[in-house]
This record gives sequence, structure tokens and C-alpha cells, in this order.
Amino acid sequence: MIEIDSYYTAVTALLPAHYWTTPKACCLSTETSKRASKNRHCISSKKIRKKGVFYTVSTWDSPEALEEFFQHELNDSHLRRMSKAGKYTKIMTFASTSTPPNSNEAVSKVNKEGIWIDVEHLRTMLTSITNDMKI
Repeated sequence: MIEIDSYYTAVTALLPAHYWTTPKACCLSTETSKRASKNRHCISSKKIRKKGVFYTVSTWDSPEALEEFFQHELNDSHLRRMSKAGKYTKIMTFASTSTPPNSNEAVSKVNKEGIWIDVEHLRTMLTSITNDMKI
């Protein structure tokens, strides 16, 4: 592994709305993980399913790369797809100066410190903020 001053970890969690939307949630999580892993600034990316929740854990070499990644993840069309697959989401980022946490450590941190938010509420809120910024 290349030695870097700081690591930036992002975790997104998606709780399927119903058991029949589980395949959609799985596909979205897989797509997110693959999209992250193709980015040259992504050090690692992994999809995990734990207790029925799909997590994508990615580690980045710069905060700018992480921000750019989340700009896509939080755009309206992607959030609309998420709302059809999942009911609630958790999104969390954190930095570490030592080695980055492994996937299970990152998921544990999100479960302890993160809060669930309704995907549709998140989409509405971000759309409203974006529209206000364009005025």
C-alpha cells in the first residue's frame, strides 16, 4: 500500500424498503462500489451486507476526490433510484491519519455514530438546497 498522510473513508448504507426490493438495493450497492473502485483516487472499495443492510465502504487519497464521488452519489437521479430500492440510508465520511479502518471497523463506526434518514426526505432536501443555490 502506498504511504499517504491521511485517508478519507466514506460509508453509505442502504436498508431495503421491502424484501422484494433487496435485489435493487444490492445492485445499487454493487454499482456504487464498482464506480468508486474505478476512480484513480480510490484506494479501496468494498460492498458488505450485514443484517439486511447493504454498505459500501470506500477509502480515498484526498478529500476532493471523496467530495467529487459524493456529488454523483447525492444527485437527484441516483437518489431517486435509491428511494425505489431502499427506505433509509446512512452516509458518513471520516478521516484518519494512520492506516484506514478495515470495512468492518468502518461499518461499526457508522452503526454507532450515524443516524438513519429517509431516502426520499434526503432527496427532497438536497433538491431544495440545489434549487435555492441556482437562484
